[in-house]
Amino acid sequence: MKQITLALILGLVASIAQADDYAIIDDIWRATDPLAQRDEYGLLHQGKHVNATDFAPRYKWRWVYYFKANEQLIVQPAYVGSMQTALRRLTLTDPVRRALHMP
Repeated sequence: MKQITLALILGLVASIAQADDYAIIDDIWRATDPLAQRDEYGLLHQGKHVNATDFAPRYKWRWVYYFKANEQLIVQPAYVGSMQTALRRLTLTDPVRRALHMP
């Protein structure tokens, strides 16, 4: 019984140590914006200009947005604002900007 308990504890410690590589620790221990911009290294810093969509209500967890229909997402100002910011950061071409009704 002691060996099983020790193995479980070691497995838990090893999984927690690896969790930081997958940004799981950020979601558990820190209050982060679920719509915050991310890249391959983790969260990006919020820009110096604050928009009204930054204060719009949003869900607590990012995964909730994965199960919403497109029609539900486009009526949420926080989601639309974060998508526009991400698309602007990725420097889209003019035809794509026109199709998405972006400036």
